[in-house]
Amino acid sequence: MRDMFLHAADPLGLPVTALPGIGHVRGEALGQAGVLTVGDLLLNVPRRYLDRSRMPLIRDILRSPSQVRDGSVGEVTLIGTVERLATVPGRTRRAMLTLTDGTGKLSCAWFGKADWLARTFSPGDTVAVSGKLSWFRGLQMTHPDIELVGDSRDDLVHMGRIVPVYPQSSALSGVGLTSKSLRRILRKMLERLADRIPDPVAPDVRQRCSLPTLAQAIYEAHFPTSFAEASRARKRLVFDEFFGLELALARRKHRLGQNVGIAFREVGPTFEKLLRQLPFKLTEGQKQVLREIRRDMKRPTPMSRLLQGDVGSGKTLVALFSAVMAADNGYQTAIMAPTEVLAEQHALTFGRLLFEVGLESVLITGSISPAQRRRALGKVATGQVPVIIGTHALISDNTVFHRLGLVIVDEQHRFGVLQRENLRRKGANADGQAVLPDLLVMTATPIPRSLAQTLFGDLDVSILAEKPPGRQPIRTVSCPARKPERAWEALREAAQRGAQGYVVFPLIEEGEQVSAKAATSGFEELRRGPLRGCRLGLLHGRMPAAERDRVMQAFKAGEMDVLASTTVIEVGVDVPNATVMVVEGAERFGLAQLHQLRGRIGRGTRPSECYLVPGTDKLTPEAERRLAAIASSDDGFLLAEEDLDIRGPGEFFGTRQSGLPEFRLAHVVRDSDTLALARKEAFALIDDDPELAQPEHRALQGLVRPFEQAFAQIEDRTVA
Repeated sequence: MRDMFLHAADPLGLPVTALPGIGHVRGEALGQAGVLTVGDLLLNVPRRYLDRSRMPLIRDILRSPSQVRDGSVGEVTLIGTVERLATVPGRTRRAMLTLTDGTGKLSCAWFGKADWLARTFSPGDTVAVSGKLSWFRGLQMTHPDIELVGDSRDDLVHMGRIVPVYPQSSALSGVGLTSKSLRRILRKMLERLADRIPDPVAPDVRQRCSLPTLAQAIYEAHFPTSFAEASRARKRLVFDEFFGLELALARRKHRLGQNVGIAFREVGPTFEKLLRQLPFKLTEGQKQVLREIRRDMKRPTPMSRLLQGDVGSGKTLVALFSAVMAADNGYQTAIMAPTEVLAEQHALTFGRLLFEVGLESVLITGSISPAQRRRALGKVATGQVPVIIGTHALISDNTVFHRLGLVIVDEQHRFGVLQRENLRRKGANADGQAVLPDLLVMTATPIPRSLAQTLFGDLDVSILAEKPPGRQPIRTVSCPARKPERAWEALREAAQRGAQGYVVFPLIEEGEQVSAKAATSGFEELRRGPLRGCRLGLLHGRMPAAERDRVMQAFKAGEMDVLASTTVIEVGVDVPNATVMVVEGAERFGLAQLHQLRGRIGRGTRPSECYLVPGTDKLTPEAERRLAAIASSDDGFLLAEEDLDIRGPGEFFGTRQSGLPEFRLAHVVRDSDTLALARKEAFALIDDDPELAQPEHRALQGLVRPFEQAFAQIEDRTVA
């Protein structure tokens, strides 16, 4: 194994068991922690550090005995000669060592380690001890770390320096792979690999970004000369993780740009007619986003744009104008929504406005009757309808478009790349050549721009933060679980003054059917209890489409005071007369979902109130933090930052389920500056060398490969 390690062309790719001190058993334990190769072990950086760099003389410490007694001296490292070793018998055997450095003496005590100490050290040895000082009949350390000092103090591994502490598990500690043993293994390995760690990042990039070489970064990450150097080393390793992802995204975007697209040359008469007939003016934010979309749609390469908008910012209207732009150029638009309720609401909203300008739309979902489906699919295939709205049903093989030119995906976070790419592949043909439709994906889950570019790196980003004039602020109140009377009173008062409200029941983990039963049960309790006398309606995802539509129309028409519902009303429902919302089991909702639900009120000109009613008084710290955050702010972007911090990036972005590799060190919030740096360098590099063919860029393939393989697997599933 030793010879294999020394002479291998790629020592970092060798199995970790090639290292001295790591056999089969230890290799299995490391494998459970995701450490399979020598390179993995090098990148298994410490989770924290101990500062053992203070090395005073005993004389200096003895000058301040009071500070030793009150514990204010802290941890120190002392070097001296073993003067005496002794074993003190008793119920708990005690090993004693007396150390002198020529300026004073220190007594060290270990309980239960008598045999080990005597076997390892002898009088006359030079040792270093590190720990906290105490005073018991003189200067003393109890259970200090101890290390034999060689010819030079620079050879110290466990003390006299900033010392790494590694992530531990029961599997690792069970085979003796403690931080102490890992330090010894890594120190020897780094000495042997000092000049054999290749650096994939070119010198000019390192210079512009003020980064050390990879070899320097790895050494300083494990054995830093200062905390500043440890931070600099971590930045380099984080940069490499982001750089690999951003290079893969930049190459993906470059290749998408090579596809044949559609140049939508006209802003035609229907667009202008719709603009004139609106009963209100577009906000400046909506105008700016439409300009960005218009610029993209004019180009002969496919548009790929993400539209982020806070709740109530008017994304739906931007989508409508984009669809009309496509229709004016003779192309169809497919609008895909994640739920039937949202698709139905879009069909009503779009249908009314499109009808006023002479365009037809059609709805395709899994719940429409076979006869309705046949008629709708026939109109889509023959090009009779320019706007097609639906759910996943749009992806089915039975849905054939006549001339699909624009795909709009609403609530992007509910879909994967798989669904949006499947729909996009149904695009138009031009002279027998496949044409990739333009793509607009929308989300009301705000994400800071730099982080959105990480998650949706193949998309350009537009942001709608401005809300239409006249929108009222929403007062949000968190009620005690056992005292929700205030919330029910607010609903009763709203009904008395002619306003309306919602009661939202949580989605229960066992599934939509169980949630529907829970909502039905809760509805009956409200009807017989705190909302007796109010006109109540019930809505959930298990109801037939016709029944859901009847309930929503009745609520919009003011025939109901309160709509009790599951989370199917989370997006797309717009009833300006609704001014009160009560969220039952509020602790079970995520922060983004609570913000979305709250956005169903405050859409008119009256002040609105949202009441959060937890299902228990015993909230977790995370739940308390979520409820406090939603009660203190209605800024979706600020809440997104908080949500990202609470849940962590993997859960927030869904990367744990996406198939993309997870980062070892990088954190998209805490390391956002490094992320922006890596993105800038990656996109500039791919503009210059898209295939990474230049000699100084070839080594980057190793950073890019894991992400490109993940993208390829996603695309394979898409095609299948």
